[in-house]
Amino acid sequence: MVGTMYRIVLSSTQKQELERVFKRTEDRRLRARCQAVLMAARGRVRHEIAQDLGVHRTTLRLWLQSYREHGLTGLPIQWAPGPLL
Repeated sequence: MVGTMYRIVLSSTQKQELERVFKRTEDRRLRARCQAVLMAARGRVRHEIAQDLGVHRTTLRLWLQSYREHGLTGLPIQWAPGPLL
């Protein structure tokens, strides 16, 4: 089965920025998102990236879409507002 590639083209600056965040953040979820973008930029197919990172393909698609639309600022966890107490 051939997976869908979610092609992301990174400038050298974008690649360095993602690698820096990947290496320095203590947030494992942000690290996984950076890794996903870097893997997609290297041409890895989506289902393989999702499998490697242990996430659903839909989750991966949302991460990559968020990166394409917002750059690195689109990768951190966006907490939904909780109920008002």
